[in-house]
Amino acid sequence: MEDESDDPVVDADYPKTVAVVPGAFKPPHKGHLDMVQKYAGIADEVIVLISKPVARARRLPNGREVTAEDSFKIWKLLVKIPNVDVRISDHASPIN
Repeated sequence: MEDESDDPVVDADYPKTVAVVPGAFKPPHKGHLDMVQKYAGIADEVIVLISKPVARARRLPNGREVTAEDSFKIWKLLVKIPNVDVRISDHASPIN
C-alpha cells in the first residue's frame, strides 16, 4: 500500500470529488443533461467525456454522420455550469 501523505495531489482536509460521465452522446439529450446537472450538484467537478466510436456511426435521416465534434457543440450549448468540463476522448472508448 502506498503512503499518500507525501502526495501533493491528495489533500486529506479537502478530498475532491470528480464525476466522469463517458458516452457517445450522439446526440446528447435531456436525459444526459439531467444526469450531468445532478452530478454537478454533488461533485466538485464533472467531466463529460465524448467517445469517437469507429465501428458504428450514428446518422441523421439525411445520411449525415453525427460526429463527436457535433456532440461537443451541442453540449457546449446545453451546459453552462462552472464545474462541468466537456471533452472529446482521443479513443474510441472514452474510458481507455
